[in-house]
Amino acid sequence: MIGLTFSVFTKEWANEQLKVANELLKEGFLSEKQWLWNQRLAAAIIIKTELEGRGFSWQAERINNQIHRYQGKINRLRKKECENEWGERGNSPRRGKACPCSLSSRLQAHQGLTSEQRAEEASY
Repeated sequence: MIGLTFSVFTKEWANEQLKVANELLKEGFLSEKQWLWNQRLAAAIIIKTELEGRGFSWQAERINNQIHRYQGKINRLRKKECENEWGERGNSPRRGKACPCSLSSRLQAHQGLTSEQRAEEASY
């Protein structure tokens, strides 16, 4: 038996996984399709989890940084698109409805209120 040892999970392998995850996130971000972004994000999270499980925490952290970077960019783009379509206050003069983004932010703000503050807000 030859005394060769070979490990698939080397630093080079981890760096290659990091490159793949970064490309997935970049492609998902550049796409205008939400479902594609969700798929690419899920794949990057799987790669990140695999790297963490194999002890490559540095590469996993870089993927995590990229995920947060692209999520922030996507949220800013969505907010800008929403403001363009719905107006700054979140109301559409054409549809008579409120922007879904403003509703979710109002709900989040509402959840952080005390019961007295909620009652006061409801009276408006």
